[in-house]
This record gives sequence, C-alpha cells and structure tokens, in this order.
Amino acid sequence: MGEEYTKVQRITTQVMEQFGVSAQPEKLPGGSVEVTRVSDIVLKHIRETSLENNHSLELAAWIAEFSSNLHQDGFRIPRGVPTKTEKWITPEGWTAWTFVEGTHASKDDIPQCIAAIEKLNHSLKAIAKNPLLEDSHTPWAKSQRWCLGDKPDYIHPVVKDYVDKLYGLRQPVETSPYQVMHGDLNPENILVSDHLPPAFVDFSPFWGPPELATAIFATWIGPRNRDAGALGYIKHLPNFCQMLIRAGIRMLLVMSDGGNLNDWELCSEKKAAEIIINFAQ
Repeated sequence: MGEEYTKVQRITTQVMEQFGVSAQPEKLPGGSVEVTRVSDIVLKHIRETSLENNHSLELAAWIAEFSSNLHQDGFRIPRGVPTKTEKWITPEGWTAWTFVEGTHASKDDIPQCIAAIEKLNHSLKAIAKNPLLEDSHTPWAKSQRWCLGDKPDYIHPVVKDYVDKLYGLRQPVETSPYQVMHGDLNPENILVSDHLPPAFVDFSPFWGPPELATAIFATWIGPRNRDAGALGYIKHLPNFCQMLIRAGIRMLLVMSDGGNLNDWELCSEKKAAEIIINFAQ
C-alpha cells in the first residue's frame, strides 16, 4: 500500500508540473487513483477506450479544445486546461480539467437536469463531427449505431427476447439533426448544486439525435434505478417514447456484445428492460 501510494504521488507530481499546477493533491471520492483534484483542477488519465471509443486519446484532446470555448448557458461542463507547452494531453495520456462542484443528481433533480441537457445539446450543435466517432468498435459505439439503425446479426440469447420486443415497438420518427451528444448521462455524471445549473462531467462523445441523450438519462434515472414513476417527469417531451425504446435497445446490446450476462436475473438492466417495454406498450 505504501509503495502504491508513493508511486501515485510521484506520478501526480510529474503531471502537476506538466500542467503548471501546484497544490496538495486530493483523490476524488469514488474515482480511481488516476483521477486527482489539485486545487481547482482535475487531472485524469485517459486510456484507449476510456471514452467508450477506440480513439479516446485523440477524442479527449478534441473535447478539451472545444470545451474550453463552448458557451455555457444553463449548464456547466469542465473546461480543458492545456499543459505548459499548449498541449491538451500529455504523452502519457494525462488531461486536465477545471473542477466543477456539485453532488450526484437524483430523481428530485429531473426537471432541472432535463432543462440543462436541452441547453447542452443546443450548444453542442455548433461542434463539427469528428470522423473518429464513426471509426469505433467498442460495444457502446456499435450499440449506438444498432439502436438507430439495423438490428445486429447476433444477439446474446439471454437478452434476445427483450431486444426483439423493443425492435418490434420501434417506429420511424423524425428527430432533430444528428450532432455531437453526451452518450453517458447517468446521474453520477451530472452534478447539481444550489444556485448553479447542473454540470455534466466525463463527457463520452457520440453522434446521434440529441433526443437520444435525454432518453439515455431517462433510462438511468428511472428504469435502471427500478423506478418506473420517474418517467412521468419526462414523458411529455417530443418523441420521448421512441427515443426511450432506442435507449433501451442500446443498453441491452451493450450487454449482448460485451457478453457478461452471468447475473442477468439479478441485474438492474433486466428490470429496466421490463419497465421500458411496459411503458412503450
């Protein structure tokens, strides 16, 4: 334990020097040893698939660049912080971001979270598509394409019945134009604070209709939390039911492609799928 702490401390000191920050490092609660707060800066280590994309290192630099200039109105996101040599990411894969305060969103925060997601989506319209968003083969990237397009050739038998039911409920719908979207809007990535708009952290970039981002949030705050009632706060949004169906397909196909379904009978995704199907029917 002592050797591990010394190694982490040494790495943190080296990274702090590259970004020109100097203060007592603090490991963030719930994070790994590779996410550290230093004063008002958060140091985060990025690996090849950290952002659910095979090109996470390149995309992290891209996000840091556009976030540093993104107009934040009605929402907050961390802004990228460059190194002393004006790079967004170090050769070892470290990035730096401004710290945003808040606690994880809950059911009580749904209305303000929805409003902030819509504001975020509006600001992201101006961001041009990065070609690397299409050149990814992670389970999340493939499932994003499948839920919006054709059913995959293979679906794990454990979830196939649920996936087939959701595809059967899916109907053509006219959405807003595809754009950059935050593809992992789970409550732990949304921070709420008194007198401040919600903040979105750990940006996972995907390309799709902005309504899908809202539906992904809905699956997390409601069905995946075994709470069907939470959908009542959101169901008034245009095309919500159809977007929720697509988010449910996406959720299940991630599990199908990942292949880890040993505890299916007990996992929250099973109950979530049942809630989404009942809601859609």
